[in-house]
Amino acid sequence: MKARKLSLESLVRIPQVFQFDLSPDGSKVAFAWNKEDKIDIFVKNLKSDEVYKLTEGSESALEPRWSPDGEKIAYVSDRSGDENFDILVIPADGGEPTRLTDDLYDNHNPQWTPDGKWIVFVSNRGGDNLNLFRISLETGEIENLTRGVDPVISFSISPDGRKVIFLKGFINRNLWILDLETKESKLLISHPNAEIGIGGEPWSPDGQKIVFTSNADNFYDIAIYNFKDEADQWFEKTLHEKSSPTWSPDGSKIAFTENFDGNVLLKVKPLNRDGTRCLGFNEGVCGFMGNLQWDPKGKKIFFLYTGPKNPPDVWAVDMNGNLEQVTVSLKDEVDVGALASPKVIRYKSLDDLEVPAFIYLPQTAGTKKPPGLVLAHGGPEAQFTNMWNPYVQFLVSNGFVVIAPNFRGSTGYGRRYQRMSDKDLGGGDLMDTVAAAKYLRESGLVDPDKIGIYGASYGGYMSMMALTKYPDVWTAGVTVVGFFNWKTEYETEREFLRYYDAHKVGTPESNPEFYYERSPINFLDKIKAPVLILHGAKDPRCPVTEAYQVIELLKKHGKTFEYKIYDDEGHVFRKLENRVDSYKRMVEFFKKYMKIED
Repeated sequence: MKARKLSLESLVRIPQVFQFDLSPDGSKVAFAWNKEDKIDIFVKNLKSDEVYKLTEGSESALEPRWSPDGEKIAYVSDRSGDENFDILVIPADGGEPTRLTDDLYDNHNPQWTPDGKWIVFVSNRGGDNLNLFRISLETGEIENLTRGVDPVISFSISPDGRKVIFLKGFINRNLWILDLETKESKLLISHPNAEIGIGGEPWSPDGQKIVFTSNADNFYDIAIYNFKDEADQWFEKTLHEKSSPTWSPDGSKIAFTENFDGNVLLKVKPLNRDGTRCLGFNEGVCGFMGNLQWDPKGKKIFFLYTGPKNPPDVWAVDMNGNLEQVTVSLKDEVDVGALASPKVIRYKSLDDLEVPAFIYLPQTAGTKKPPGLVLAHGGPEAQFTNMWNPYVQFLVSNGFVVIAPNFRGSTGYGRRYQRMSDKDLGGGDLMDTVAAAKYLRESGLVDPDKIGIYGASYGGYMSMMALTKYPDVWTAGVTVVGFFNWKTEYETEREFLRYYDAHKVGTPESNPEFYYERSPINFLDKIKAPVLILHGAKDPRCPVTEAYQVIELLKKHGKTFEYKIYDDEGHVFRKLENRVDSYKRMVEFFKKYMKIED
């Protein structure tokens, strides 16, 4: 049986929802959607089902947030993916936007104060790192609310608008509280050797409690802090990671998600009685859910859902488990029967550590074994989940077996597993990635002479490390928006990433041996497989100078390689034509050097 090939253009043209926000009265949903060439803000009226586009222009629009009166929507927009976001406000019924910031700083995550007079946001405009600021809607005045080199990761404003809780740092992350009147901050919640997290609505409706997550006992569990007692206690503890705890409007229940090997389920638990219920998609392999929001009456939960055959869309579920799809991205563009669902496997790494992974198998049968690809995820503290991935689907429909390992250091498997890569990036996790190729070869699933590797961001770094440190394993490799020289990456990346690297692996001065040995640029002469390099010229996370360094040295060493720099893209390729072009290049590259015939 021959595989049913999917069209790359059709797959990439399928839009997806990136974020959404429910209006204060629950009658409308604003969402960031790339239905056209870029990401724009759309609004859907839940009563009439009318959908209209709110933003225009050549640049993408993200992070929609309704004003408290429901009359306006704040959002952010940058320039060709440079992540120097400005904050804009637009009438919810349409019209011209008002630009609140117009500079070259990274201004993001706008949140309205309950009185609608201010927007609090995160920015690097203070010169030290990501901190909290607020801007007056009346005067345009911007005030600095927090200072310090520990980056603010996320925050939430209290129901009365008087306080803000916020997370600072990455490793051993704590929760702080800010008084908006005095502008004084103090530590609120700290668990030793743990990271604290907050979800969609961490404040109880009366403002007297905070729901949060902590991995103090390895897995992210849910706890509640009571301001009256100035203490916290556990609310939900299991042997799986939980996230996004969100209070119901009446304060009687908490919704959250729970991660089972990269399949994420939506659950609800009442405060005053036992019994956690799973709502919505509850089959064994479901996909991914996030961005939880209750409707004002507490009868439904709105969320983003995505699965291997479902692009990210807004869904809603009531307390009886009845599902409703709010936005519809997948229509008749592709044959859903040709889409592949992965399965979870586990294999032994080169040092015998057990590594979880997703594996996709093509719809082929016969004596000829297919080629194999190892997909290294970014992050590095991230997880490959069972979600929509049009590029993997295209590769699988073209006959490739794809394995996506969640190497040590990945999220989703507890703190001990996540912290295994501290001071060791490009070490144990590289062994796990190479062992994925070993698994493909020894399982007999693929042609042992046709195994490639690819990845983006940290996955691009991992791909180049694999090609240089284990050159005999690979037939070809592709790196997308990667970095290759730890020292120059450290010197040119964004402030919060430099902070992360300093705490994760040290600085060039404190750990020079690491910075040399774990930089693939120093070992490009070892490469044997052809390499394709794809990069965005506006990338602020892994600057394009990383790619140019490698290109020059590959020329010098006489290696076989190809490259393409996209002048109007950043760390994530957003424009339709560039997304299509980049993955066409990648598939054609693998077919060319793996000697695969159509």
